[in-house]
Amino acid sequence: APWQTRLTLTMPQLGEVHAALRIVAGELTLSLTAQSNAAAMQLANGGDTLRTQMEAAGLKLSRFTVGRHERPTAAE
Repeated sequence: APWQTRLTLTMPQLGEVHAALRIVAGELTLSLTAQSNAAAMQLANGGDTLRTQMEAAGLKLSRFTVGRHERPTAAE
């Protein structure tokens, strides 16, 4: 059976980052969204390093996506 979870992290230099992880048969799908374009670019640039670290831990990173999320606005 697949394992999946969602996290929201607040990091000093990247701000709020949402992560969705799913593992099926030892293969990891990871989707990240950040508040700013700059943070999303930093996350995307770390993709190769992340892939190497995941493989060293025995997980194949089969899909890695990075995007930008909008902060919810208060209803008026």
